[in-house]
Amino acid sequence: MELFEKEVKRLNEDQKFTAFMSDEEEAEKLRKTLISEAKTEGIKSEKIKIAKNMLENNMSKEVISKITGLSIAEIEALK
Repeated sequence: MELFEKEVKRLNEDQKFTAFMSDEEEAEKLRKTLISEAKTEGIKSEKIKIAKNMLENNMSKEVISKITGLSIAEIEALK
């Protein structure tokens, strides 16, 4: 899924690709991109909340990383 997202973003930024799009298609592309980014940010925000709660309950950084998918560095920055 991550690879697909990267490819879509690359195409969205490619002037040769976007030149063939109508105004409606361009607007729809922008809307979908904004929705996708908002979802990604929301998920990241929830992972951070969960990690903070886990830290407050003295769970190890390694376990928190496995459960949330956050890196050890990201978890350490939450302190």
